[in-house]
Amino acid sequence: MDTQVRLPDRSIHIRKAAVRLFKTRGFVATTMRDLAEEVGIEAASLYNHIQSKQGLLHEICFGMSHRYLNNLERNLHARSTSNLRSVLESHLDIILQYTDEAAVAESEWRHLAEPARNDFRIKRKDYEDRLLRLIELAIKQKRIRQMDPKVVLYTVLAAVQWIQRWYSERRKIDKGILKQNILSMIFEGLETKSNG
Repeated sequence: MDTQVRLPDRSIHIRKAAVRLFKTRGFVATTMRDLAEEVGIEAASLYNHIQSKQGLLHEICFGMSHRYLNNLERNLHARSTSNLRSVLESHLDIILQYTDEAAVAESEWRHLAEPARNDFRIKRKDYEDRLLRLIELAIKQKRIRQMDPKVVLYTVLAAVQWIQRWYSERRKIDKGILKQNILSMIFEGLETKSNG
């Protein structure tokens, strides 16, 4: 327990502890007492720094949603012919930079209170729909093979989501190598011969 954290840094320290606990124990199983013990303060004192456990989950989930959607916007404005690959590359960068937050957002968003849960579901669907349109465009332009776009969408998303549960700094693999290995597996299986 860290009792030396300066007061202005306490809310950041609490948020990081919440991310760790939500990832390892789950949102429901994590109590405010657990969180207080993790940061070394009394449970009642937590409310001097945060609104609620639900507020922490909201901040984590919507923070990740914001990162993913901003990434998509940046890549769409680039008007590159390889937008799909660029979006997925940046998506992987986000997961590798915010691994624990990504894991929490992916597995715990269902515990958001309404209307936040529905808002998050809408943002998630918006991201998937926009990614689906990129896939449809890539198929139309014959950049990837003709196949069902939704199969491609959910296969690609599944191909990157495991990272947030598996990857940590303790793994003996370079982030860049991991990212390139995943992109190679995805695109060498999707790209047409004429693009190789």
